[in-house]
Amino acid sequence: MSTVPDIEKDHSAFLTATELIDADHHLIRETAERMTAGSRDDGGRVQALFTFVRDAVPYSLHISRRMEAYRASAVLERGRGFCTQKAILFTTLARSLSLPAGIALYDIVDHTLPDAAADLFGGRRLRRHGIPAVHLSGAWVQADCTLHRELALEKDLEPVVFSGRTDAFMPALTRSGGPGITYERYYGIAADITPEDIHAWYGRHLQRKMQKNK
Repeated sequence: MSTVPDIEKDHSAFLTATELIDADHHLIRETAERMTAGSRDDGGRVQALFTFVRDAVPYSLHISRRMEAYRASAVLERGRGFCTQKAILFTTLARSLSLPAGIALYDIVDHTLPDAAADLFGGRRLRRHGIPAVHLSGAWVQADCTLHRELALEKDLEPVVFSGRTDAFMPALTRSGGPGITYERYYGIAADITPEDIHAWYGRHLQRKMQKNK
C-alpha cells in the first residue's frame, strides 16, 4: 500500500493511474463524464459518482483470487463488487476527472453481517475495509459507498448519503436502534492499492473459503 507523507501538500500520487486504479481506461473516462454531465461543480460531480457507485454497482461479497478482478475497469464492466472494489472504482472515476482521490482504510465491526458471511471472515470484525476519499475545497472527505440502497434497507440501515462536503459513514445504529457499523482502527488514506496488498489482506479469507468448499 502506498501513501504520501503529507497528503495535504502533495496530491500528485492521488491523481495518477496505477495497475488497479486505471483512470486512463476509455470506459472509466466515458462513464465518469456521462455520470457527471449535469453537475455544476466538483462537489456535484463527486455526489453523482458516489450515487452511481453506491447503487449502480451493487454490493457483492465475492473475494476473487484473480487480481484483475480488482481493477476498476473490470469492476465497472462486471457491475458489482465489495467494499474495496467499489472504493477502487470510485477513486478511479474521480481521478479520471482530475479530482484527487484515494482509499481510506479501516477495521470495522459489522453487527448486521449475516452468519454465513461471518463464518467466511471468522467473525464480524472486517479488516482493511476500504472507502473512497476525495480532496474537495481544501480538505479530504470520505464517503462509504459499500452498500447499495436496497441492501442497506434490507440490513435495517439508513443508506449512506454524501453531501460532497462532509464525511459520510455507515450508521452506528440500525433503523430500529440496534448496533450497526462500528469503525475502529483507521489506517489513513492510501494513494494506491496493489495486488500484493489484496493478497496480504484477503488471502486468509480465500483460504478459509477454499477449505469450506472442499
